[in-house]
Amino acid sequence: MTTFDKLKGAAATLADAAVKTTGDLAQKGKKQMDLLALENKLSRAQRQLGALVYALHKNGEENTALVERYIETIAAVEKDIAALEPAPAAAMADDAQTAVYCPPAVSYTHLRAHETRHDLVCRLLLEKKTHLPSPRDGLLTRMPSSA
Repeated sequence: MTTFDKLKGAAATLADAAVKTTGDLAQKGKKQMDLLALENKLSRAQRQLGALVYALHKNGEENTALVERYIETIAAVEKDIAALEPAPAAAMADDAQTAVYCPPAVSYTHLRAHETRHDLVCRLLLEKKTHLPSPRDGLLTRMPSSA
């Protein structure tokens, strides 16, 4: 087997992997779009149900069949959403592959307590740079007039 054949085989393997990854990403994107569309449909149905119940109550009317139909529609959409959403363990594993570790937030006092000499110099230089001159600094006093 020549070097060219080896390179050709490696390129074919890489191309197959790229096609598979692209297909997986496209399926994941389509699934996300379908999920967003269903969530939008659920939100719209819930708003319509709320408006219907409000209008019926305000006018002193009852229309149980229509309310039940909205509730059934909402239940069906919720079932479709549950079928599309990944299992929690799978979602966590997927997120763990792409997540970046962020340490917990700490207070300014805590940061100052662990400040190194280099950090102190940088902080003081930044504070000096952002310090606005005031009349106390003597920079804004009037020059003596020469008469």
